[in-house]
Amino acid sequence: MLTPFAEECRWEKEKGNNGEEVPPPRAQHIACATPKSDRIFIYGGHASPTVRLNDTWWLKVSDLSWTRALGDKAVATNEDSAINAPPPRANAGCTLYNGKFYIYGGHGGLNYARIAFSDIYSFDIETEVW
Repeated sequence: MLTPFAEECRWEKEKGNNGEEVPPPRAQHIACATPKSDRIFIYGGHASPTVRLNDTWWLKVSDLSWTRALGDKAVATNEDSAINAPPPRANAGCTLYNGKFYIYGGHGGLNYARIAFSDIYSFDIETEVW
């Protein structure tokens, strides 16, 4: 039996292509909401079976606009990040604690290495520093 609330739910496709630059399509990435803000933190993932990402983005939910994290820029495929982000990876875990996102594990690596990570990185949401 459906509740009245469930009958009111629906999905809508949003047009999230606002901003000077938009992130490439991806899967198996991190996406976490920030507290007291309308931003979602996006990091890494796969763009294809051989392209892993280590870029860092913000999605502003109020207007669906994209911006890179402070100082981030496009780099060569499967290479070091411009802002000392973790090596390219997918399927990492993420949580927010005391103003920092902490990511753990995942798989990937520089130059299309196939590493299972057991490392921890943090990203400060105020300073935007890894």
